[in-house]
Order: sequence, then C-alpha cells, then structure tokens
Amino acid sequence: MESKRPYRTGRVLGRGSFSIVKEIINIETGTRYACKIVNKDDMQGRENMVLNEIRILKLLSGGSKNIITLYDYFEVRSYLALRAFPLY
Repeated sequence: MESKRPYRTGRVLGRGSFSIVKEIINIETGTRYACKIVNKDDMQGRENMVLNEIRILKLLSGGSKNIITLYDYFEVRSYLALRAFPLY
C-alpha cells in the first residue's frame, strides 16, 4: 500500500549494512527528523530483525532521553521507513 507523507528528504546522515539514515523535513512545520530507510530487497530472510527493532523502540520510546523515540513507521512497495528523533 503506497503511503503519502508530508515530508521531503534531505541529506544522508549515515549508512548501515541494510539501511540508510536520511534527514526528512515535515513540509508543513519545517521540523526535521532522522529517518531510517530499509530496502526490503536487502532484508529478504531477515525481516524479523526490523520487526524486532520496531517492537523494541515502540516499547521504549519516550521513556528515556538516552533512547531514540520512534514517532512513526510506514511501509511502501520497496522500502520500510522509521521516523525517529527530531534533528535540531
């Protein structure tokens, strides 16, 4: 299911084995967030890794300033995106 979000992408903040972290900007508010983007093709057979990460972040989000907060996550045809902490 395609999902339309009110964000535009910015610069690359980092790269990992299965994902890339990009800056995203909320078009309406201008708030900047870090967004982890996971390519589904790269995760074939490892889907549980991402699902576990989402589950853990949902449980711990907002409980400590030392743990990132998962604000939202959404899935489109070729990737999964996790919107995390605001950037300042």
